[in-house]
Amino acid sequence: MAFACLLHDASECYLSDVPRPFKKTLSGYKEQEENLLDLIYQKYLGSPLNAKEKQLLKEIDDDMLWFDLTHLLNEPQEREAPEIHITIDYTVRAFEETEKEYLELYSFFTH
Repeated sequence: MAFACLLHDASECYLSDVPRPFKKTLSGYKEQEENLLDLIYQKYLGSPLNAKEKQLLKEIDDDMLWFDLTHLLNEPQEREAPEIHITIDYTVRAFEETEKEYLELYSFFTH
């Protein structure tokens, strides 16, 4: 699941990063995104995610969105803060540093 989380936005390289509420208004976007993610998961994980894995990934993504909306946009959230087991750091870093960390995680999960 950790590697699936690392890959879950990979379709945005091809389809663009579209905010979640706007995706609902784009006819066919969600289907294209899901098809592309299935291909990405097939290549890197060996199979697309099953329904349980998709649900867990959505829950994790929703929890991370709670923190993004709260801490980056200062939008109060209706639900309680989700329980997480990591430290979220919103420090702005150089692209090269972020890319290096991502590639290290990728290497860890693929070897």
